[in-house]
Amino acid sequence: MSCCYYGTGMLYICDSPFLTGWGYSYGIGYGGQSVGYHVGRPLGNVTDFSISIDYPNDNDLDRNIPYKGNCTEPTNVSLNMNLTCDSLRNKAMAYLGRPENVAINEVNVEDELITHCDGGSFQPGDHITFLNPIADPLTVIVKRDDTLAVLVQGDDYVVDQTGITLKIGFASGINLLVSYFYLNQNYELIESLLYGRKEYSLFFKGINQADMRNKLVTIYRLKLDPIESFSYIQQGFSTIPLTGQIYPIRYSDSGLSDYFIERTV
Repeated sequence: MSCCYYGTGMLYICDSPFLTGWGYSYGIGYGGQSVGYHVGRPLGNVTDFSISIDYPNDNDLDRNIPYKGNCTEPTNVSLNMNLTCDSLRNKAMAYLGRPENVAINEVNVEDELITHCDGGSFQPGDHITFLNPIADPLTVIVKRDDTLAVLVQGDDYVVDQTGITLKIGFASGINLLVSYFYLNQNYELIESLLYGRKEYSLFFKGINQADMRNKLVTIYRLKLDPIESFSYIQQGFSTIPLTGQIYPIRYSDSGLSDYFIERTV
């Protein structure tokens, strides 16, 4: 059996703390215990998962912590992980936002008036984004509003399901009329930075490639910080770098960890 660790695995998250009983609900001195199972959704590919623990200096220790015996109380327990799965749920979790599948009722749009954003004239390279970015490119018709002349797709503009990019310009005061049918009736949306930090529980199911034994880590209470940066343009795959704080449950005199457990099987 090897004592070396070379770890890979999957992370599963649940939208509620991993606990039952009185310990969390009523605070120190009431006991409580964790449930014996964990149901969570996978976070997808993860390139890093680490836990950091900070302790106070010896001269700052409170040696009269009744529920910890002689153990030192950490000042901070934090988590870091890099997700490479850019799913709707992962991104909403990182942005402290709300994921939504938007369903639209409109079937087609006819002669929608498009004016320039700053009141000026349309120039080559200007982009017009559809209100609902799911149009069928084959159904798009673009006209001048002054002469009703139909522009030629490919020569005057190019189009995909999200919008129109002009290849020609127009004099000031000329607007456009756009018609199109929808390609489908729904798309994904994230409303960002709507909520405060939410509590989760986290479960890691990994394997030590050095000896092929399973490594299981359970984190009871986790609050994720909002993401600090995400690269929409980059070389290679982007990652969602998440940090968070691991909070104790306060299992009074139970002999159980307040923060997380690791099992090797």
